[in-house]
Amino acid sequence: MELPKWGGSELSALECALPMRNKFDQLAKAILAILLRHVANVETSREIPGHVEIADLWVEPDDEHASVLARLGLLGRMIELGPCLLEPFSQAPRTRDIRSCILKQYALAHSQARDAQREELPAPVFPRLWIISSGQPKTLIDEMKLRPLEDWPTGVLVR
Repeated sequence: MELPKWGGSELSALECALPMRNKFDQLAKAILAILLRHVANVETSREIPGHVEIADLWVEPDDEHASVLARLGLLGRMIELGPCLLEPFSQAPRTRDIRSCILKQYALAHSQARDAQREELPAPVFPRLWIISSGQPKTLIDEMKLRPLEDWPTGVLVR
C-alpha cells in the first residue's frame, strides 16, 4: 500500500486506522495531520488515559514554524492558540458526540496535570477542543447554548 505523502512526510496506515466512524472522518483526520505536521507536533489517534476512546488529533504548535501557521488560514489561527484536540466530523455531531469530545478534553487535561505534578513540573495549559463539522446543527447549538466566538469567522462557536 502506498502511503500518502506531502512535503516529504508520510502517514502510516496505522495513523489512518479505523477508530473513527467513517471514511470521510478518516480522510479529514489524514488531511489535518498532513497540513499540520510541518508546523506542530501532531499525534493521531491519541489514547486518553482513563478513557476508553481515542482523540482524533492532538496538536502542539511548534514555535519555530509560527509564521507558517498564518498560511493555513482559519486552521492556523486555531492551532496558534496552543495545544489542542481536533475532532473532525463529516456530518453534524449529536449532543452525545460533543459530550464525548468534552470528556476526552477533561480526561486528557487531568492526565497531563497529574503527570506534571508527579514530575514536579508546572501545570500544563488546559488543552483547547476544536470540533470541526459540516453544517450547523441547530438543535445542538440550542441545547449547548453555543454562541459565535467574537472576532472569528461565522460558524466558529463557543460555549
